[in-house]
Amino acid sequence: RVVPKDLTISVDWSSWKRDEIFDLIKKEGNVPEEDMRRTFNLGIGLIFVVRKNVADEFTKFLTSRKEKPVLMGEIH
Repeated sequence: RVVPKDLTISVDWSSWKRDEIFDLIKKEGNVPEEDMRRTFNLGIGLIFVVRKNVADEFTKFLTSRKEKPVLMGEIH
């Protein structure tokens, strides 16, 4: 939703551990993966979009604040 139409986003869906509840919902509710991603964000609470050249510094900052950041993709 935040990506301009002339750019694309590439997400590495395996870059974080997915809580088991999402697999249960998907299986028992017969919910397609795309709907799981769109509806639940699969456990990701907040996403920051930052320039690649500051990603490491920003990750260190979040870690220093006891957060558990994950580099999950790129925008091209």
